[in-house]
Amino acid sequence: YLETALQGANSGFSRTYVLSVDGRPIAVVWGLAFRHQYLILMGGFDMANFKNQSIGALTFSEIARDCIERGDAALDFTIGDESYKSLFGAQPSAMWMISAGGSPLGSLVNVIAARMPGTLKLA
Repeated sequence: YLETALQGANSGFSRTYVLSVDGRPIAVVWGLAFRHQYLILMGGFDMANFKNQSIGALTFSEIARDCIERGDAALDFTIGDESYKSLFGAQPSAMWMISAGGSPLGSLVNVIAARMPGTLKLA
């Protein structure tokens, strides 16, 4: 991730946003920028000290503003069903998983796991 963040910042492929108070970072969000879209991949927030200040909403509001100024067509919060995403008009979409076994035993495990989802948790 670090290599992609550093090299991507130079090429424009990735962006890192930081929200600071008195020069101290309290929120950091990193993602990829591709074809006029920004896809959020990681975020970290100082919830211990700023839990009641809505730093997540403030950070994402600033990210949205920057994306609009850059001419991005989409701000993708990627996976997760956190309630704050609805503040920004996020629409839920279906997720799919595709897997394939690399051996006969792996194929058998895939068939069993598909028919008995609880076996994945057990495994």
